[in-house]
Amino acid sequence: MNAIIYSRRTLNAGFTTVRDVGSDDQSVFAARDAFNAGRIVGPRILASGAALSATGGHADGSTIDGDQLTARLMDGVCDGPDECTRAVRFQHKLGANLIKFTATGGFSSTQTFEQQLFFPEMKAIVEAAHQLDMKVAVHAYTPNAIADAVKAGADSIEHGFFVDDATLKLMKERGTFLVPTLAAAYPPPFLGIKDPPSVRMRNEAKAFERGPMRAA
Repeated sequence: MNAIIYSRRTLNAGFTTVRDVGSDDQSVFAARDAFNAGRIVGPRILASGAALSATGGHADGSTIDGDQLTARLMDGVCDGPDECTRAVRFQHKLGANLIKFTATGGFSSTQTFEQQLFFPEMKAIVEAAHQLDMKVAVHAYTPNAIADAVKAGADSIEHGFFVDDATLKLMKERGTFLVPTLAAAYPPPFLGIKDPPSVRMRNEAKAFERGPMRAA
């Protein structure tokens, strides 16, 4: 119901096609299919399904046993090129239109901002997705992770908070899009939800150390 309500608001704001890169895949697939069939009014949605992540990585929200392969795939968790290829194919089978993976940590998780997937894993994800005619979006903050994702053939970099000039040049050469995040959204204080002190301290330290993202 929330997907339908907010999709209607999105369409009324003038957006007729949107990407969904990591919400609850079952609800967004159902909303997308209902819109496409004309049963409900809403925008066209290109959905990624579960964002792919290394075990313990930025998008790993699972609390399941590591040996439960199907549950891991449903959550988008994969380690090593073979598992990452399987995870792409699994999300495609579920109905994904594109693939998103998290190459680094992020502001909303407790890990560092550094790289979490190895280049061969990124390459396997991109090759499997492109073989299935799907684009690949990559959550990435740091220059080394962004560069590896670009060299692996990613179609877009999401956020790119700490991208440097050399990496921007590489992106331009490869035709990789940057989708910058100009503001990070956090839960409103009246809900009583706050980041742990360790996360707040890390974010403040990194913001001071790196400085604001330059206009690209």
